[in-house]
Amino acid sequence: MNRYSKYLVIIVVFVVLAFTGCSESEAAELRILIDGKDYTSAAQPIIRDGRTLVPIRFITEKLGGTVEWDGTNRAVFAKKGQKSISLIINSQIVGYDNLDYIVIDTKPIIYNDFTYVPLRVVGEAFDIGITYNEKTKTVEIDSQKSTIRNTYYDLDIISVDNNQFIDGKISVNYKMGKSYQNNVDYVRLLILNPNNHTGYVASQTRLINNQVEFIPYIEQNGEKILVLAAYDLNNKLLAASAKKVIIDVNPQISISELENEVQFRNQVKFTPQSNFSLLKVDYVLNNKTTGKVKTLDNCDPYGATVWTPNYNEKGDYSLTINAYDLNSNIVASKEYNISITVDKSLTLSGVKENAVINKPVTINAVRNFDCLETQYIIRDINTNEEKILTTLPYGSYRYIPVPSDSGEKEFLVKVKDTSGKYISSKPVRVVVDGKPNLYFSGIGPNEVVLSEGKTVNAESNVKVSDVKFVFINGEKNIKKVIPGNLSGCQFKPLANEYGNWTVYATANYNGTLIKSETINFKVYTGRVYGPYSITEKDNYIYFVSNLAKKSNNKLISQSFKVAQSILETGWGQKVPSDKYSGEKSNNLFGIKSKNNEPYIISTTWEVYNGLKYVVDARFKKYNSAQESWDDHIKFLLDNDRYNPFEDVMNDPYKAAWAIRRCGYATDPLYSLKIIDLMQRYNLDYLDKKIF
Repeated sequence: MNRYSKYLVIIVVFVVLAFTGCSESEAAELRILIDGKDYTSAAQPIIRDGRTLVPIRFITEKLGGTVEWDGTNRAVFAKKGQKSISLIINSQIVGYDNLDYIVIDTKPIIYNDFTYVPLRVVGEAFDIGITYNEKTKTVEIDSQKSTIRNTYYDLDIISVDNNQFIDGKISVNYKMGKSYQNNVDYVRLLILNPNNHTGYVASQTRLINNQVEFIPYIEQNGEKILVLAAYDLNNKLLAASAKKVIIDVNPQISISELENEVQFRNQVKFTPQSNFSLLKVDYVLNNKTTGKVKTLDNCDPYGATVWTPNYNEKGDYSLTINAYDLNSNIVASKEYNISITVDKSLTLSGVKENAVINKPVTINAVRNFDCLETQYIIRDINTNEEKILTTLPYGSYRYIPVPSDSGEKEFLVKVKDTSGKYISSKPVRVVVDGKPNLYFSGIGPNEVVLSEGKTVNAESNVKVSDVKFVFINGEKNIKKVIPGNLSGCQFKPLANEYGNWTVYATANYNGTLIKSETINFKVYTGRVYGPYSITEKDNYIYFVSNLAKKSNNKLISQSFKVAQSILETGWGQKVPSDKYSGEKSNNLFGIKSKNNEPYIISTTWEVYNGLKYVVDARFKKYNSAQESWDDHIKFLLDNDRYNPFEDVMNDPYKAAWAIRRCGYATDPLYSLKIIDLMQRYNLDYLDKKIF
């Protein structure tokens, strides 16, 4: 036995035991004959996943063929006569005669520096007979016999032919064997590069209805392999089918609403309709009368954009939608001619019908036209007597309920437009409670006041004197009465004055003591811990990329998730820690704690009497960043609110728009920020797959 055969047999035994659990004797007994001659020592077969693999170069050359190796793409090309075969290491796709593709059930591998491929594939490629003699443990290759090529899976793409041109959106119909259907969890459509069999998931669905929608990107133009694959709950491949296609997108963009309607009143809704996948869209409206151009930019390419024009924006328009591909090249629609009429609109905001007004409120005129003057008016329901509260050019007004206004009233706003005409809003009926009162501000309910203290103040609807602010800590039996005025005073706790406090203001009104509402708050004078860095900033992409690779859920685009985590954590530099202990949360997405889940205390914002202030909130604590990563995926998939996101979560660009549409973030630029991160740092490699 030569040195090659000696080491090969040792490795074969290891591989067989590792992959099949076969005994050493079973592996050692496996023999291979080519046209009756024993080549076992030179071409020892191996067993993997129950399949026999052989060194393709040795077998092909012994059959009179040739083999070429492409190290760049890790591809092997074998040819015998007019028949040829191409394979990629670790890919289940086999190309026959450069005409069509088939998906096999065992991947070619590099073993002992040789390319090993399933023996059945070789036989079917070169149309030679292959048999296995169980009794003698012998694989027999006979070049004088033929082999019928069969598919490996009972799954077939039936609506796409080999070498079919795809110029836009299509439905890919398929036929699946009944034996798979009960076990299928989701179906994927992949678009792969024929040179290395790598690519991206173009579409995926859990709806097993024998149809998958494919909307190509312009960037996918060229010869491609289209793969349809079905997976079970454990992400294990059940079946797959492949076709050779040529993608040649003929990009077309339109606005669905404008195909049947050209006249609009007060509001216009635009929904893009395209035959290719987009980055974003802009709507460019040219007013034919004024010549002014209105651009609605950076809009959702898969959702509706609603525009509510002002009164002075009415008129006839020419409209074009500009669609952007991934390289920001523009594809423009045809020009639409539309007419927009706008009614003058004036409403009062800040108070609700039948509300009791017993504290200051800010009221505002909401209008869609220019004005020269704004009057805020209160009107007595019984006498119809009106009182002008203030007259302004424009803007809001802060109303304080005074005793003389008490009773059933109506609020309205009256404006003078640019023609000098007065227009009134619909009145809002309220009950004004103007009893003498004192309104406290500066500290909000449940706020945590730190050692630097806070400035507090008061406001009254009557003339008062002798204003005082009363701070009480019942736990430590502390009471502080700080004299001041309506402009306020400074509350600065001592180091030992931590704990639960209450505060209220008092004042003298015509010899009577009046008191504000009481606010409960907390004082903390110890060290406060802020967010921490979970890793170095320049290491963050590597750090979260590993989380993505190890994730127990591969259905969501990993480039999207990495970009989202960058945005949520400030490159991993702002991960919340416990405010009081410094305990680390490993919380990468700001998930709040519920019920009895482990938590850390961190800061969040609330609003009281129109002012923003901080309070403590419970954020979920994880044992590791990986746990946070996987829990966030679960959060998205288990919440019905994010169903539209789940439909497109394989595509990073569609996912970025869908999650904003589902209300995940209030930032109107949230989607574009995620997309910018993905493109700027070329994160698409995280979604690249070999099949």
